[in-house]
Amino acid sequence: MQIKFEELAKAIANKLENSYLITGDEIWQQQQCIKLISDAAKKNKFQINQTLHLDKDDAWQQFSLKSNNTSLFSNKNLYKINLTKNKISKQALKILEQYWSSNDNDTIIIIICPKLSASEKKLSWVQKFDKNAVVLQIWPLFPNQIPAWINSRLKHYNFSADNQTIN
Repeated sequence: MQIKFEELAKAIANKLENSYLITGDEIWQQQQCIKLISDAAKKNKFQINQTLHLDKDDAWQQFSLKSNNTSLFSNKNLYKINLTKNKISKQALKILEQYWSSNDNDTIIIIICPKLSASEKKLSWVQKFDKNAVVLQIWPLFPNQIPAWINSRLKHYNFSADNQTIN
């Protein structure tokens, strides 16, 4: 399921999903998405675990062991996974498919990767993410969007400014 950056807060308020893919080159918006998801997870008693850099199969295997190591008394966990390339192996995809099929409500994963090209959006792992998770494609703001964005950020922090100041 694809949603826009502006829709994330409302979507999380309705339901916190177990996996998110955040892609794009706009770092501030990426960090805001991660913060929104992490804050919602904390409110739901999730522990925020380390950020994992998973570009190799052995690292994915370690993630699989960590995320599957649950017991009656284990904690709810959120994992942030950074991909430096827009590619994952067949083994990594298999681990993700197992995770999705388990319907694990005690683990949330956030995968962060660079902007996906049009051809990369057609890759099987991206398509499977689209079917099983929330996909956030982060786009830079266009100049005509900046005043509205500034105004929304000011409102978020309970500030205001007149149009002349914003423009």
